[in-house]
Amino acid sequence: RNVTHTGQKVVRCFPTNGAVKFPNEVSQLLSHPSLDVWAVRANGSVDVRIVDNDADIEQQLKDHFAHCDVIIPDVEEIVLAAEAKAKVTGTVQQEWHEEYHRYEDIFAWYEEKNQSYPNLVRMVMAGVSYEERPMPAVHITAGEAEE
Repeated sequence: RNVTHTGQKVVRCFPTNGAVKFPNEVSQLLSHPSLDVWAVRANGSVDVRIVDNDADIEQQLKDHFAHCDVIIPDVEEIVLAAEAKAKVTGTVQQEWHEEYHRYEDIFAWYEEKNQSYPNLVRMVMAGVSYEERPMPAVHITAGEAEE
């Protein structure tokens, strides 16, 4: 596995009286690279993964919401447990496609497949996204890849 989630946690933040204080600032805060928004609920609560264990970002979340609770204290622990379960049950491929993954994880997964099965998988860059990230095109075949 190329990606680690060591030191990462997920918090659920609740708005004050159903309304977020300073909505424009919150929108900007939630787009910070140290945060990964997992869910936005109808009641205004937001689940956010704090990517870099950034205490300053966590404090900013607490400043803009009524309160924030840690709902997953150690993301890496949960990922390791899921991987261990998948190895025992042999469901790695099925579970991969049923769960949410960040762009970096998806890109790494396809790169690993490309390297592991060069005669079946070929990646080419189709362009660049609005967010300046590479947009790969993946060609998967049942036999030798054609040029």
